[in-house]
Amino acid sequence: STEAPSAEGASSPILDPGGAYVKCGRCQASFLLPPSASLGAKGRRLSCGVCSHSWFQSPDKLLALRDGYELVPFPEKDVELVKRNVEMGRQPDFRGEGKVYVGNLAFEATEEALAEHFAKGGEVGEVSIVSGPDGRSRGFAFVTMVTKEGGQKALELSGEDFMGRPLAVRDPNDNAR
Repeated sequence: STEAPSAEGASSPILDPGGAYVKCGRCQASFLLPPSASLGAKGRRLSCGVCSHSWFQSPDKLLALRDGYELVPFPEKDVELVKRNVEMGRQPDFRGEGKVYVGNLAFEATEEALAEHFAKGGEVGEVSIVSGPDGRSRGFAFVTMVTKEGGQKALELSGEDFMGRPLAVRDPNDNAR
């Protein structure tokens, strides 16, 4: 079974139905509390296994998982991003400063392949391929580079071949087609 990043005394299978959970106030990672994890009558200090933030958790402030909902694993790439951001003194959810629009994407393109391609310009913070209501790619994406310089280098990738098509890379606020 998949394990959540552990908070002190708060590690159990993520997809375990029911039960109480806690949420880190810094990075928003959630952890199921197994029935054996006692907070005592007054509560106790917990520590996030993702960003190392610690907080006092009282039993009356536990969160309950509603019917029809489940906790899903915190993606490993997000765990690494949060850890790197905390190490560098940035907000845990920081994605980057250099956002670009990427058009003329092949419908088969994946976020992972696009991130790998844009890594030529520097560290990629986030890739988001835009999908329609049917779940299919709409043929464009937004790529966020960690630094502004990386964003500038990403703009230089415009016209490069990616999966058999020339990329159209521009500033996300430039409405020119």
